[in-house]
Amino acid sequence: MENEQKAAIATDTYAVSLHGIVLTVYPLEDGTYKVYKQSRKIAHLYAALEDDQIVWDSDDWIDADYITEMGKKIEEYESFRGNSLKFVLKDFYI
Repeated sequence: MENEQKAAIATDTYAVSLHGIVLTVYPLEDGTYKVYKQSRKIAHLYAALEDDQIVWDSDDWIDADYITEMGKKIEEYESFRGNSLKFVLKDFYI
């Protein structure tokens, strides 16, 4: 893992299971999450609010449904620990 990522980790890492695959989640100080399968990063996720709903997204090339499923696992874990999510503002045009 890159040195700059190590410095940006906000809390302890944790594991979630999705479709029988164990994923390691690295919560970052900016409210985003890096998700790894073993030592390979598969997504850099962030939560956004759209119409009062939590929507998960990523700038990585990964299936939108899989992003949502990973995000829901993160929500469950963070909620269980009593943590609130930070929301990232999506780009918008006026």
